[in-house]
Amino acid sequence: GLLDTFYDEQASFREVQQILRRVLGTLQEVKASGVSVLLACTEWNVLPKERNQLFTTLKVGMDTVYRLGMDRNHAPALFLESGAMNTRRPRPVETANRLVRKTII
Repeated sequence: GLLDTFYDEQASFREVQQILRRVLGTLQEVKASGVSVLLACTEWNVLPKERNQLFTTLKVGMDTVYRLGMDRNHAPALFLESGAMNTRRPRPVETANRLVRKTII
């Protein structure tokens, strides 16, 4: 995903943070031009621990964040974590298959 190379310890954490801020700025410019962007990332627990902040930084820079999980029937479902319609408790949005079909049509 987007953050995979940022987790590499060979790059300084300070440098990685600066690059991520530039990427987020560019994504905002793309959005301002009327283009929607979908990012899919996996949340990892990485070492050194300070690099775990990168995923949080990425999520904070997004308009809407969904988490893929299982609903009560053990079917894949998207849960709204943050965004304009957020509630305190993540709730299923729709099953992943239905959402994908609606997006493609």
